Amino acid sequence: MRIILYVIRSKEKINTGMAMPKLNQEVCRNIPISCPSYEEQKEIGDYFRSIDFLIILNQHKYEKLELLKKAMLDKMFILERIEI
Repeated sequence: MRIILYVIRSKEKINTGMAMPKLNQEVCRNIPISCPSYEEQKEIGDYFRSIDFLIILNQHKYEKLELLKKAMLDKMFILERIEI
């Protein structure tokens, strides 16, 4: 959806000469929108999938480190309570 808004805002043809430019079907039909080839779309999709996968892996690592941190803090404070 953002790409459409970007294209619409970047085209001077949209200004219909009125104080408030309007967007209608005719204006939309005349907006040229470039799309990458199917192969390039697949490559872009694969790239974003790999980024999503890396994000998920890092989220799992983060969760494990949070658990480790909690366990270490619990252990540290238990030892302090015993020594007091």
